[in-house]
Amino acid sequence: MQAPNQVAPRRPTLQKDPITVVVLTATDPIEYEFPGQRKKKVFLATVATSNQVFQVKVLNIKLKKEFKQKNVITMSAYIRYKNVLEINERSVVQKAPDGQTIAVPNDIWIRAKTPPKIGDLCQEDPDNLPTIVSGLFLLYVENTAVQLHYIPQKGVRVSEKFTCTARPNSG
Repeated sequence: MQAPNQVAPRRPTLQKDPITVVVLTATDPIEYEFPGQRKKKVFLATVATSNQVFQVKVLNIKLKKEFKQKNVITMSAYIRYKNVLEINERSVVQKAPDGQTIAVPNDIWIRAKTPPKIGDLCQEDPDNLPTIVSGLFLLYVENTAVQLHYIPQKGVRVSEKFTCTARPNSG
């Protein structure tokens, strides 16, 4: 069962109602660690309903078998922020009943495979909330336009912090 007309919350919010999605892609697990804590694993996935695409951060590695391409799954008790979902140890993920399918239109598949335009990322949020982005991006350094600051999240190891100036996509 899919929650009717879900509206993306403005802040990270616990979603108790189940949502049924089809898995489009899932990465291999990667390790991460917080200083002073043991290493943990996470994997990322892209899922869709018949009219929306979601990026999913799965912190419960035991759920990897559910996130196979084209699997139809039902998720509940997850955290949602805009179109990013977080599945943790308390979340419930299970295979949808046999025979249940989700027709994903071509435009949704295309949207799922297309990274967002940097110009769209630079649009100001009226609540001044951060923009969460998943993907690989090529940044061109210039002396004009919008400043982008990369600030590593707590627990993510990076070799250096950097600031770059990006030109919004003109096409």
